Amino acid sequence: MIKLEIDGTPFDNFISLSVTRSMENFSGTFNFTASNADASVFPIKTGSACKITYFNSKSVPTVLLTGWIEVITPSITASSHDVSIQGRDVTCDIIDSTLSQDSVQFSAQPTLVEIIKTVVASIGLKLNVINNAGTIDAFTPSDLVAGEAGQGAFEFLEKQARRRQVLLTTDGLGNIIITRTGTVDSGFMLLNSANEIENNVLTASATYDMSKRYYKYICTTQKNIQGQNSMPEDGSEGAEDATAGLVGAPAYDTAIRKTRVLITLPDSATNDDQLKQMAIWEANIRRARSRTYAATTEGMENPSTRKLFDINQLVHIKDLTNGISAQMLVKQLTYSLDVSGGTSTAFSCVDKDAYSLELNEPVFTVAVYEKVGDP
Repeated sequence: MIKLEIDGTPFDNFISLSVTRSMENFSGTFNFTASNADASVFPIKTGSACKITYFNSKSVPTVLLTGWIEVITPSITASSHDVSIQGRDVTCDIIDSTLSQDSVQFSAQPTLVEIIKTVVASIGLKLNVINNAGTIDAFTPSDLVAGEAGQGAFEFLEKQARRRQVLLTTDGLGNIIITRTGTVDSGFMLLNSANEIENNVLTASATYDMSKRYYKYICTTQKNIQGQNSMPEDGSEGAEDATAGLVGAPAYDTAIRKTRVLITLPDSATNDDQLKQMAIWEANIRRARSRTYAATTEGMENPSTRKLFDINQLVHIKDLTNGISAQMLVKQLTYSLDVSGGTSTAFSCVDKDAYSLELNEPVFTVAVYEKVGDP
């Protein structure tokens, strides 16, 4: 059962409802549709508080989302008057707000939790920050933690989180959760096999996107590009010095045709080995993000745990139709209720390294390299 409350008052006149939580959008979203509602006297207004609670078979409640109604769209046909309502959870103000002069002042060695609390307080929100990532090193003076007035509040917070190799998500109560890329096995399998009796997948699709993958990845520097453009025609030593030591060994993705080559200019790498590592990282992250899997299953509970399915967990996928047999990471879930069709959960899954690779981008200490030889 799902209970919907608007400004603390139960609202039962809805025919469908869905809640979406994602690792990429931070704030959860919701929408529901009220049928045969007269928009002129409709009791729900934009800005109203919304709370959606799920009750399992033992009537144990779990809050799916607390948030604000942002969009109301009436629609009229010959046979019905429907109203569609949309909104986001209470963390949406972090996404929409910008930093003020007061919110960008931090102590000399702030922790990530302190940074988040400072920014959240400056917006006027009262949200808890829960650290599920374990020990996180504090920022030092050399880290230069500083924001700019007018910068997006969440954009700033997400940048600081990535500097400490963690992710920011939220729960149904609007708490800000600090976490790492999921390694918890949910114990659940999405099965779409030839044996229809065993299948638990209602709909499924896979996307293999090669458009952002390349055969050869080369990391170089701006100095090298300029050096090549300015190389003397006689091939003198000065020309060699302009380009030497500034191109890393390439990385290869042999599943891609050889005519696709990507040259990048990373800011942090300063020698051949670092450039090589950046090329390998670039190839790996693009490969990890090239495959996505989507499936819908009945119900909203994991039968292995009797708890709601959750994002940032690993699921097993065996889908012969779409050619996937793998363990993947749940990046997004949409819980849905239709009064005529029951409940369902839509999964969006990615390679389990898709986010850990991004967080673990090689970071190098800036160094100065001088050519040894005749002046």
